Amino acid sequence: MDDGLASNPRSRAGHSSSTVPTNRPPAPGSPTHVEVFPGPAGEAHAHGTTRFDLLHETRRNLGGSLYEPFADQEEWELAQTLMTSGMSFTNMDKLLKLPIMTTCTQMSFTNKRTLLAKVDALPPGGPEFLCESITVHGDVKDVNGEYMVEELELFYRDPVECIRELMGNPAFREVLHYVPEHIFEDEKRTERIYNEMWMADWWWDLQSKLPSGATICPVILASDKTRLSQFSDCLQDALDRFHRYKGVFVDSKIREHFQIPKLHMIEHYTESIISRGTADGFNTVKISILSLRSQEHDRT
Repeated sequence: MDDGLASNPRSRAGHSSSTVPTNRPPAPGSPTHVEVFPGPAGEAHAHGTTRFDLLHETRRNLGGSLYEPFADQEEWELAQTLMTSGMSFTNMDKLLKLPIMTTCTQMSFTNKRTLLAKVDALPPGGPEFLCESITVHGDVKDVNGEYMVEELELFYRDPVECIRELMGNPAFREVLHYVPEHIFEDEKRTERIYNEMWMADWWWDLQSKLPSGATICPVILASDKTRLSQFSDCLQDALDRFHRYKGVFVDSKIREHFQIPKLHMIEHYTESIISRGTADGFNTVKISILSLRSQEHDRT
């Protein structure tokens, strides 16, 4: 853990279980209250050096500018604005080639090509990319009746190093949680919120089995832009009604059965939300596709 963890407001140790108002946006019409995990959790066990600190120290020892390969702070800020503005490279090129840019600013980059060259010269951010050749066996046969095979290059980063980078990056210090909490909409604790994994039951239950002061690092391997909200009660009610009446479709011969992977996944949906929270971007589509492909592979 980096040394910023100890003073993080989301890193708590030795607090008794209590209900106190939080600074999170409350639900409409009601305050939000939190029950903090009662034991030590999310503590800093050592002081470390971040990647940025190492790069800063190396640059300083070499006697170069902190803003290299850019000329100074102002040029760096302009480059940062251009690269994060969402502006297309075509418009970026037009802007950099304007007479006021070329005659008045005297920048070290004058078009998108030279700008991107300087960006590429910056120290790498995060773990390095690795490359590995893999052989993919397809499901399409060639003219000889053999399944086609293709050699591909897989570029990837070590997931453990990526997690270490995210956990140790001070830029994310205020948005990471290291301690489980129970969040309620009301002081009487009748309405529970399961927005995030640290709000759910699984982390809370597992935290008591971990060494004192430890934390859990949950990782979402894939997601899309689906946004989930607090609707577990309504969802469970809808699922109960669906399963109560779905036999009508079978009796009417509209469907032969409802043995569908998505429906099986949804049966455990509310249980999963209560256990592990509502991970943004999660849905059942990908799981259904993988299950169907697995069944097709078994049949062949």
